[in-house]
Amino acid sequence: MKKRIILMSLLFMCVLPIIAQDDIPQGIVYIKASDEENEKAVKYLTDVFYSDSDITLPNAIACGPFFWQELLANEIFPEDIGLPVDILIPSGDTIQTLPGRIIRWEENTKILQELLRSLFQASDSFVIRKLTPLEMQVYWMMIAYDIEEPIYTIESPGFNLIVDFNSNGEIFYIDNFYRLLN
Repeated sequence: MKKRIILMSLLFMCVLPIIAQDDIPQGIVYIKASDEENEKAVKYLTDVFYSDSDITLPNAIACGPFFWQELLANEIFPEDIGLPVDILIPSGDTIQTLPGRIIRWEENTKILQELLRSLFQASDSFVIRKLTPLEMQVYWMMIAYDIEEPIYTIESPGFNLIVDFNSNGEIFYIDNFYRLLN
């Protein structure tokens, strides 16, 4: 019975992100993907972060500046791991530079996956959803490309984890906007 409730909960969570997000802020280029691509991405996120499946993260993932700072503060990775990435964010008349990191190699992305999986599995709530207009605006300021689906927020206590996919259906960017937006 407990497994059936968990399965039904997972199915419900997978349906939430398919609800259309028509609140795209003016000036943001947002390219929608097919329902099939989005459903595949949601299943992948659920398998990677919430189940005990053997599916793994790719061998290189860009960690945005907010998530990278949390990983450093919690001593998950040393500061010199991977490749440094500077994210340039317009702030009034100036440009703010925030450090991020590209986490490379299977052993490192596995640590990242195990950390997120343990956090989400221990959580009472775990929702995969489309980005809000505010999340789109923040992400848009940080990137030099169009926002293209599939892209999702994994929402859980303490997390608004932005997860962006490349054209091969692999996660290539993760950042946590929770402290920034809450």
